[in-house]
Amino acid sequence: MALDIGKPLRNEAELLTMLGDIRIGIWNFVLPFWNDKELLKHARKKEAEVRNKRPKHTKEDFRIAVITGEEVLVEKQMLAKQDLYKFDVKDLPDTVQTATATWMNQNKGLELVTNLTRKATVIAAGKSAKTRDGFLNRMVKDHTAGSIILSRIEQDVPEVYEEVIRKKTDREGELEMACATNTLVPGKFFDETLKAYKAELRGVSGIGPRAVDILAREAVSD
Repeated sequence: MALDIGKPLRNEAELLTMLGDIRIGIWNFVLPFWNDKELLKHARKKEAEVRNKRPKHTKEDFRIAVITGEEVLVEKQMLAKQDLYKFDVKDLPDTVQTATATWMNQNKGLELVTNLTRKATVIAAGKSAKTRDGFLNRMVKDHTAGSIILSRIEQDVPEVYEEVIRKKTDREGELEMACATNTLVPGKFFDETLKAYKAELRGVSGIGPRAVDILAREAVSD
C-alpha cells in the first residue's frame, strides 16, 4: 500500500490510531520537482532505518518513493476514472459573492454580458425590477463560480475537465435546437434544463455533488 500524509502528525500514537490494521509498503515523498541524487540516498537511508526498527505498521520490504506532483496527477486521474477520487468544492473565493455590478461593468460590451442580461429579462418577464436584477446577479455569480471551478478541475483532473467540456458543448448544441421548438414558459424551461444537466453531470466520474451543482448552474447561465 502507498500512503500520502497531507499534514504533519502530532505523535506516533495519532499515526497508529489512524492506520488501524493497515501496513505501509510505500511512503510517497512528493515534490514539485527534484534533480539531486543525494535526495535518493537520503530516502534509502531512512527506509533502511525503518526496516531495521520493524515497526508494526510497515511491511518488511517498506520503501520510500521520491516522486513529483505529475506522478500524483496520473494516479489521481486513474482513481477519478473509477470514481474513487472525486473533485469537489469546499469554499469559493470571496470575489464570487461580489461579482455583480463590478463584473458587468468590467465586461460591458461582451456577448456574454448581453446574453446574461437577455436571459434575465426573458426568464423574469412579468416580475419586478428587483426580482429581475436579483436573478441577473445570481446568474453572474453562477457564471463566475463555475468558471473558477472549471479552471480548478482542468488543473486537478484534466481528463475529467475534458469530459465536462464535452458534455457542456453537447448540451449547448441541444439547447440551440430546443429553444426553437420548446413550448414551455421560459422560467420552466430554465428549471428543466438545469435539472437535466445536473443529472447528466452526476454521471461523470471524478466530480462531487457540489461541483456538479456549480458546473450545471454555470452552463445554463452563459
